[in-house]
Amino acid sequence: METEDDDTPNGGNRPNIWFLLIGGAALCSAGWFMKPFPVFMFLGLAPFFAILDYTIESENFWENMEMILVGMVVFFLAAFQFNTSLIVKVLGLAIVFTLPFLAFAYVHENGHARRAAVELDQATQLGRHV
Repeated sequence: METEDDDTPNGGNRPNIWFLLIGGAALCSAGWFMKPFPVFMFLGLAPFFAILDYTIESENFWENMEMILVGMVVFFLAAFQFNTSLIVKVLGLAIVFTLPFLAFAYVHENGHARRAAVELDQATQLGRHV
């Protein structure tokens, strides 16, 4: 698997986003056909969260959100056996399934800001009491 050098929080290399995209779409598509319990569906969402995790604080956040959307479109097209008459349904489902990734990014962004504000407030209160 091809890797790119990147300053990730753990100091390692990040996997190529295209491999994550294809792997996630393939696993989700396989999970769609597992009727009793779609294990591959849960495993297929993990690469999309990995894409989001690596790009959540980068400059090209929206480009990679589009990658997640494209992956979801490929997944739903494969799930509906590439029936192009259902393209509107496929696009709608892909957009709906991309919204949790946007919500995750929003909560991640605002959670850090609130935590920093609380820590700063606690530090100033400790400074007053000393």
